[in-house]
Amino acid sequence: MTASRWSTDGERDTTPTTDYALQKVTNLEIHADIDDTALIINEAYEDDLGNVLADIAERSDSVWAIQDGDQTAVEWCQLGRRTIR
Repeated sequence: MTASRWSTDGERDTTPTTDYALQKVTNLEIHADIDDTALIINEAYEDDLGNVLADIAERSDSVWAIQDGDQTAVEWCQLGRRTIR
């Protein structure tokens, strides 16, 4: 997952001249309140985050959405368990 681009030392003479350095997420911590939800243990994924979440959601009858505000969050719930606020 790439967050954005930036210029390490400002503009440069070669193309691209700006936004050439990547910021990457190297660690992701996940917290969850779960009950009898099936767990995914000892699985490794090498795919886009959206594809990974879609695969897990399909196997667990779940839905997910990205909420982008002050902090980006993944909203996740199993079908039929979410209450209307």
